[in-house]
Amino acid sequence: MQRKVIAGLGGILILAGASSAQTGPASGEQQAAAGAQTYAGRCASCHGDKRAGGGGPALSGDAYWTQWNGRPARALYDEIVSTMPMDDPGSLKPDEAISLVMFMQKANGGSVPATAIADPNGLDAVKLEKGNSAPAK
Repeated sequence: MQRKVIAGLGGILILAGASSAQTGPASGEQQAAAGAQTYAGRCASCHGDKRAGGGGPALSGDAYWTQWNGRPARALYDEIVSTMPMDDPGSLKPDEAISLVMFMQKANGGSVPATAIADPNGLDAVKLEKGNSAPAK
């Protein structure tokens, strides 16, 4: 990594540089795993540890597939970022919401893309549908 030293006011030095290290998940599987962590911390209190519902609707099995099967993943993302969590809508970062979409897809037996989705617009090309993978417990 190349660094430049830039003199600031009052003798303060600022180091500036670009890092080539990737941040965040590299695969859809890694995004789903990150989404599981976000779900546990931000969603499970309403939707249940196993996504069976409670204070919020069930997000598993027929309840999930009736709502989302065949729809673009962007539709689920848009729902999440605009309405969740119920007590603080819009507070999730885009990468958290994308990871939640990947988690919901995988946890309900669907497949996730091999490569991580870096931008919400990438979700337009991902269709939510049942796959061959086993649902997560």
